[in-house]
Amino acid sequence: MVEDSTSTQGGPIGGMQRRSIARDLVPIGIIIVIALLLRLLFVFEMRSSPTFDSPLLDPSYHDRWALHLAQGDWFGGEVFFRAPLYPYFLGLIYRVVGHSYLIPRIIQACLGVLSCCIVAAIGTRLFGRRIGLTAAACAAVYGPLIYFEGELLIAPLFVFLALLALWTLLLLGERPSAQRWVLSGVVLGLAAIARPNILLFAVLLPVWALIIVRRKLGTAGTIRGIGILAIGIVTVVAPVTARNWIVGHDFVPIASQGGVNFYLGNNPWADGMSAIMPGVGSDWDEVAIAERDLGRELRPSEISRYWWRQGVAFAGSSPGAFLKLSAKKILIFWNGIEVSNNQNIYFFRRYSRLLSTLMWRRVVSFPFGIVAPLALIGMAISLGMWRRYFLLYLFVIAYGLSVVLFFVTSRHRLPTVPVLLLFAGAAVWWLAEKVLRQEWGKVAGFTILFVLLAVAANVPVAGVDVGNFAQSHFNMGNVFLRDGELDRARAEYLACLEIEPRFPLAHLNLGVTYYRAGALALAREAFIEEIEVNPGAAGAHNNLGLVFRDLGDPERAVVAFSRALALDPGHHEAARNLSLVLRRLHREEEAIAVLERAISSAPRSRSLRRALADLYDELGLRDLAEQQRMRADSLARPFSPFRREP
Repeated sequence: MVEDSTSTQGGPIGGMQRRSIARDLVPIGIIIVIALLLRLLFVFEMRSSPTFDSPLLDPSYHDRWALHLAQGDWFGGEVFFRAPLYPYFLGLIYRVVGHSYLIPRIIQACLGVLSCCIVAAIGTRLFGRRIGLTAAACAAVYGPLIYFEGELLIAPLFVFLALLALWTLLLLGERPSAQRWVLSGVVLGLAAIARPNILLFAVLLPVWALIIVRRKLGTAGTIRGIGILAIGIVTVVAPVTARNWIVGHDFVPIASQGGVNFYLGNNPWADGMSAIMPGVGSDWDEVAIAERDLGRELRPSEISRYWWRQGVAFAGSSPGAFLKLSAKKILIFWNGIEVSNNQNIYFFRRYSRLLSTLMWRRVVSFPFGIVAPLALIGMAISLGMWRRYFLLYLFVIAYGLSVVLFFVTSRHRLPTVPVLLLFAGAAVWWLAEKVLRQEWGKVAGFTILFVLLAVAANVPVAGVDVGNFAQSHFNMGNVFLRDGELDRARAEYLACLEIEPRFPLAHLNLGVTYYRAGALALAREAFIEEIEVNPGAAGAHNNLGLVFRDLGDPERAVVAFSRALALDPGHHEAARNLSLVLRRLHREEEAIAVLERAISSAPRSRSLRRALADLYDELGLRDLAEQQRMRADSLARPFSPFRREP
């Protein structure tokens, strides 16, 4: 028994319970104030971070997409690659208050506070007042939750929607009605268009309904309710599906990213936690690779299916490796380390004393290294009343599985944390009860189990070094480089290389800072070092060609640009640069051939066709130039933050 005497599920609300609710107002009010103050403090501390006003990677994608939406193009013209709810949420904020990096974070802080309130409500309903308030208090001070609520990422909105879905389902389980079936479906639908993998949980909900709800509605009534729930989900998702069909004539229910992500997490080189393309890195074009392999243009759904098949093929051809990788991902999911996806969370402790206090990695990875073992014990203790907690079990298992199917990072497992805090709170109060009753045998058993689980949850994961900030320095360098602060960018790249002398692309970007400053000799040295570290870096060869061109050595520039194209036939910059140098050398036919070959490998490239049109103009071939310009104009596509503009 893990609930206390104030648990309210399934009973009428009488005078005693009203007094209990009144007693809850003071502690929940304190939790709300603490949660809000901590979140606002974190947001204002993080204003000193270079990425606060200059987001990178996923936050940058969301920012650009939302800004475009706020400018009026709410419908768009391309099939969604990523789930759209968060960018539209952010775009609405930009539309109302302008392009602010502060206001969205404050709004997300408020969402985090509301999430704490829902944790308290669920916990009180299922476990009782003490456990509900304990879990809510833990959520209020939980470092990773506070961190992600301060980033322009899906996590805070999705955590709120996932908790709201659990709350509406819990109420549905107590007193089923058509309205509650619909409401639960609508909330799940909203969560799905924020992060579609929650649909695995939705697909398994009929199991919960047939076990729990059927006892009140009967089989026929439960089946009708499941149908209504499905209608609620479809009501939200269908407009997104219809919109994708209208703009792309392609059946994509929400977004087309699933296949790509599945392959990133399931291939012979996958580590279970990185969104890195094997042999290419983070800078890759999944469309070009798929189309090149299949030899034709592909619709977004076909591209997604291509990558799904690649991942499934790996699992089928190497079942042992796939199972080993899956086991590793499960271990990562339950490990205390906060595995980063975009940016090393621990790096940002230097910008926030609050984060340094609430999240750290020493012998123990705090807080998840403590929460995970307590939650597992709480889940075990609660098995005696499994029907009562079945919805929570189902969510942790289904959503956790949906993460493990792809790759595991801190922000992807984050939606399970509030539920795990409930079970952890149950474990703590169970232990307190046994101590008060002096049941020392059970206390000893609990302690031994906790220590064993804590050791397992805090063992370092192979391939994860949270103290290695090379990537973080590289990212900071990219922020400064993008903002034109060459000296600060150079300092970050040098700091990165001091940690990892062979860090991919660090020498390349360091060379760019020298090139833009006019230090051509230093730029050449940096690009050559990048080639030594990464011989397949087409960009380094292209940049080296630019240095040779500017140093007045066009022949060596031709060699460098040609090498870049040999490594990457679709490197548009190298093709354009090579054609320009060949034109200066009066080798016009070769220049035309270079651009034509590049276009044959990237027939939808507008920039290459325009470059060829300019070359035809110089040669007086007006008709051919006009043909290429018309073709380039016909290829113009609507804005998409997730596609390169070739």
